[in-house]
Amino acid sequence: MPLPRLAPAVVAATLFLAPAASAAQTCAVDMDAVNSRIAELEPSYSMVLSDISCDAPTIPAQQMMCDSVDLGDMVLWRMGRLDDLAWVHAVENATGSQVDQENPPLDRISSPRVTPAPMRPASAPC
Repeated sequence: MPLPRLAPAVVAATLFLAPAASAAQTCAVDMDAVNSRIAELEPSYSMVLSDISCDAPTIPAQQMMCDSVDLGDMVLWRMGRLDDLAWVHAVENATGSQVDQENPPLDRISSPRVTPAPMRPASAPC
């Protein structure tokens, strides 16, 4: 059974799918930090591929990520890359066993039965 985690798409939904809260604050993504952590993890987990296929995404969070790439916005996709690498890293640390990088265990966001976490209220701090 896969271990639960928050996917970047769920976090991104909180940040980007609340047009009614456009006057409220939003939380900026520190892409330098995201890219820096990816650079730290990729040498150890270079064979880990994305668990999202944009061929025919059916899960709303995956559709949002694929749509953002189609529009030329790589923020969500890079956050997804970090999420994939960090997931495998976390599983290995939690279990003390090496993960098959070409076939890592899927996380819960890959399952269409998962209900996303509720969105953060617009008035809540980042």
